Amino acid sequence: MGRGLSPLQRYILTEAGKYPRLYYADILEGYFKWKPVRPIRRYKAGEVLPSAMGFPSLTIGPEDDGGIKDLGSQNFSRQAIGEAVYSKTMATLSRSCLRLGERGLVTCLTGTRSHWSGVEITDAGREWLSVNSSATLR
Repeated sequence: MGRGLSPLQRYILTEAGKYPRLYYADILEGYFKWKPVRPIRRYKAGEVLPSAMGFPSLTIGPEDDGGIKDLGSQNFSRQAIGEAVYSKTMATLSRSCLRLGERGLVTCLTGTRSHWSGVEITDAGREWLSVNSSATLR
């Protein structure tokens, strides 16, 4: 662990400390300033999802507040961003998250039935944030 964290990794840790789960779409919109093709819809705590296919209705709890609806949908246009920039940025983001995971600062997540990725901060990540006050004050 001789090297410090990149600005992107610091951003990921800082944002992951604010939410139960940080999605790649959040990072692409917040850090890279990509514009989604349509507004990203989010759950709100207390929101009631209607029953479907025999399952009872579900109330969104505080742990899912701010979660992205329709996780498997495409939020950004490869064509508008440019194929080369899109691919390079996604590789950079993936590597940054994996390196944070290797350091034990986040847990990397991927969807099993739909294509999405994100991270959850670990206790070691929270400790890093508490020690590095410049990251918590930004």
